[in-house]
Amino acid sequence: MLEYAYLNSHYQSGLKNLLDIAVLAHAELGKELHGTHQYRKVDEIPFDFVRRRLTVVLGRGDGKHVLICKGAIEEVFAVCSRYEIDEEVGPLDRSHLETAQQQSAALNADGFRVIAVAYKELDAGKEVYAVSDECELTLLGYIAFLDPPRKAPGPP
Repeated sequence: MLEYAYLNSHYQSGLKNLLDIAVLAHAELGKELHGTHQYRKVDEIPFDFVRRRLTVVLGRGDGKHVLICKGAIEEVFAVCSRYEIDEEVGPLDRSHLETAQQQSAALNADGFRVIAVAYKELDAGKEVYAVSDECELTLLGYIAFLDPPRKAPGPP
């Protein structure tokens, strides 16, 4: 999961947020990933405040495309139909979302922000992707990171 989060953060063209900076700090992961596969950016579906997710599509050296999506738990769940844990894949249902929401709420209460990561492998037949391609994804998991409150500006 961290690998796909890293690739999403590395290849996105927008501003890097705190999560991206934390994930990209794992430079050794980037070296390992690029040693395993050769990636090239095919397309990007940028973050927006309605979808609350960002997707990159990468071409791999094996001729496949991989669509990698990260974002708010509810929004990523909405485009997933299955989950993957330790290479075991199963159907995603409402109980998984409820469990994720409870875990996320507990982490949020402790000052953490939680982001979900999902993917889909595709045949390399197209070069332009749209929001409609963000469907039937496989949920890989979540990343939680400390997002401390910002200090309010003081009086002038």
